[in-house]
Amino acid sequence: MNKRSATILRSLAEHIRVKIKYIGGMPDGFFGFADPRSRTIVINANKPHDEHVFTILHELAHFVLHFDQPYRLFAPRWVERSYKSTFMVENTYKLKRTLRRRFGREWQADLWALSAFPIVGTRNDLEAFFDRHPDKIAPFFLAVVFQVKARIGKFIRKSIHM
Repeated sequence: MNKRSATILRSLAEHIRVKIKYIGGMPDGFFGFADPRSRTIVINANKPHDEHVFTILHELAHFVLHFDQPYRLFAPRWVERSYKSTFMVENTYKLKRTLRRRFGREWQADLWALSAFPIVGTRNDLEAFFDRHPDKIAPFFLAVVFQVKARIGKFIRKSIHM
């Protein structure tokens, strides 16, 4: 991992009181996981640098978005309202269920990680990651369109006092 990326990731982890461990000999399809009880992120040491950057950011996102505060599905306000109409109650329930399935915790963590990736990793890292994961390109551009990157960049700069 390059020095700049490693420094930023280490600072982020320290800011949210998380340890990062690299472990070799893991199955090929395994990238990493977060253990909220021990506040540890375990990373497959056999993966390339760009995978480390994304996986650490993804797991840090779980701490920021899900473990350190109650889980919240980010849905439009009209979906969260209480309705008297049976039709609206049933349909908003179905919509919330669909949103949870499609845009749940893993999707949110991916979006957070993809938004932070250009700030933390290098351009070559991002290109290498997209070469292996073309399915992540559309969510990346979605994140840029919604300017999530700006909010995460502010969080990162605040966290590491840039």
